Amino acid sequence: MVVLTRVSPVTVGLCIVVCLMAASARRKEKYKKESEGSSEEEQDDNGEVKVCSSDCIQQLEQSVTNQRGQLQTITTDIGAAQLANQEQDAKLQAANDRIDNQDATLQAANDRIENQDAKQQVVNDFIYKLILAYHGHYPVDWLETTCASHKDCPNGINATCFEKKCRCTPGYFYSNGQNACVDRECVVSDCVQSDQLAEFLIYPGSLINRFTLEAIVANITKEECLARCADEPLCPTVEYSEKYGCFLNTATALQVPADSFLTADTDYDLYQKRCV
Repeated sequence: MVVLTRVSPVTVGLCIVVCLMAASARRKEKYKKESEGSSEEEQDDNGEVKVCSSDCIQQLEQSVTNQRGQLQTITTDIGAAQLANQEQDAKLQAANDRIDNQDATLQAANDRIENQDAKQQVVNDFIYKLILAYHGHYPVDWLETTCASHKDCPNGINATCFEKKCRCTPGYFYSNGQNACVDRECVVSDCVQSDQLAEFLIYPGSLINRFTLEAIVANITKEECLARCADEPLCPTVEYSEKYGCFLNTATALQVPADSFLTADTDYDLYQKRCV
């Protein structure tokens, strides 16, 4: 929320009033014997006596009267300034109230958009499941097409936008026959070891930590690394790094704790087997 503030001129005005009143009090004290009709004597800096005549006293009285008039004018101006400040405070409060109302309206609109997105996701999932049930496969080519977000990839078939390409959500197997992503534990369309192919879907900059079946750290190419995993039934995923070598894994991203699937390591690329 944005709050509008200002600096009040009242403080400055009060300071002026106090200074003028103090000056007036000093002059009154200095000439307190005026009412006796006599002249005031005082000494100058050299110790000589100075006499203030009746005309001088009248001039001083006139000066005091003028200063009192000025004080009255300043007091009136301060009152007007205070009233203006109160009006400005009311306007500022009204502006802040409008900002609060706008914030609440924006939040309500965002909530409605999120609810609509969630509802649309449910509808899309249902539609795509009907398509899969009717056709036996997803009828549109989507794998590794360019995307900006998960909304650019098909819903209902466990696809997501990974490194600006539509891929299976990490851990799901891409089924060539269904053109969709399946889970090993899925009852209807599981990808058991016998269904896994010597073909791989790449997840750039990713690796699975602490689930290594075999490590070959020297003198191995990417093709040799993938072939090594393809020949191993217990190897659903493998990662390769030109710098660090080849690592065969015993699990997919769905089968390991969240902190074991790393997606910000540019030295490794993760490869997961495809299904029939």
